[in-house]
Amino acid sequence: MPSCIGRWRRIKREVKSPSPQTPVELVVPSPPSPRPTAETGELSAVDGTRTLSVTPAVDLRLPIELWRRVFEYARIDDRYTLAQLLRLHPALLSTAESVLYTTITLVADTSVVKLSESISSSPRLAKLVRELHVLAPIAANPTALELACLLRFLPELDYLTLSIAGVWRPEPWWDFAKCVDILAARFAHLRSLTTAGPTLPSTERGVPDFIRGHSSTLRELDLRNARTPTPKASGEPYKKIFLPELRVLVCHPRMIWEQFRVTERLKGVGLTDGRTDYLLHLSTVVGAHLVSLCIQNPCWARDSQGPQGWSLADVAERFPRLRYLQVNREIRSPTSSASIGNYPVDWQSDPPESSRRSTGRLTVVWVHESWTPFDISWDEIASRALITWSAYLDRVSYRYADGPFVTVSWNGKGQVVRAEDWEMGEDSWKLVT
Repeated sequence: MPSCIGRWRRIKREVKSPSPQTPVELVVPSPPSPRPTAETGELSAVDGTRTLSVTPAVDLRLPIELWRRVFEYARIDDRYTLAQLLRLHPALLSTAESVLYTTITLVADTSVVKLSESISSSPRLAKLVRELHVLAPIAANPTALELACLLRFLPELDYLTLSIAGVWRPEPWWDFAKCVDILAARFAHLRSLTTAGPTLPSTERGVPDFIRGHSSTLRELDLRNARTPTPKASGEPYKKIFLPELRVLVCHPRMIWEQFRVTERLKGVGLTDGRTDYLLHLSTVVGAHLVSLCIQNPCWARDSQGPQGWSLADVAERFPRLRYLQVNREIRSPTSSASIGNYPVDWQSDPPESSRRSTGRLTVVWVHESWTPFDISWDEIASRALITWSAYLDRVSYRYADGPFVTVSWNGKGQVVRAEDWEMGEDSWKLVT
């Protein structure tokens, strides 16, 4: 059945348009609750009928950069709103589409289908996609095959996030062969790859092959959920993947020297295991040129018989160019929250009597994840660390539970000051160069 909009458009072609100063009002039967659009103007109910105004609502004299800002704000606020803005004016269609399709996040099976239908109907849209984040677990996704086909039609893709699986123990009916099919895709300009979820056995063949196929272009590689590499049955070492352009790497530390070969361009490393023996080996491989280090989910209490945690002096000695050190910690009880821990970095150790550093250069960041807020004086703990290690530290930042990041630093008068930083995020360490 033709819609109200379609009937209005046919009537409009038959009516001679007056001067722009005089709005045209057309009265048509009122259909069941139509949605107003930019093409139909505003709808108002009058005595059981619906009046459509065709008064011009788009000022094309505004700079195209301003319209782009409007579209970008709409995309952040609500992608449905941006989709409606596509109908404002044909001259603005290309600008709105470039904003809508540049970054795409797929969180459900239906999202994969909708994107596939959009690109199938308008193949030119495929060249607009620069970032694709697939957060729906692929292993349990019935549209995985459709996603594999879709990826082959995104020639300009720069950033890719793939959720391999949502749990550590897969269901027996999941088909992980789909992941290998998806990872068979290749992109000429891929700069970043992130895999969310564990790298399960049937996908280990796909992930290394995918990385090797993009080794010359990758600048960021995030494998934070990859498990510890297992030795080959034959005992032979892995064939290392050379990553000449890599700047940021997140993985298990053993993968850095067993499966990858990096250069001095690598500036940021995120470790999924922060044992001190791993840190020591890491320092021999990339310590000379590393400027940012993130340790995720470390052990926070050392055994009395176990290895000792490093002091900040040890960190500075083994990573002489390091400027940013972040440690992510999960807090489960008030007792475990009473201190900031002593492993792999012993924050409560005393600095050496003679310090090599005369001014602080290092930013320390603590990320405390907790479902239940506890009454802990993090400002006091951060201030004490800043004062004790003043020869090494510029500032100490922390985030507790779901609150903002808080930074404790020195002001121009030599006083410790506190400030909230809403722009800072958990991945800010990747931006340090």
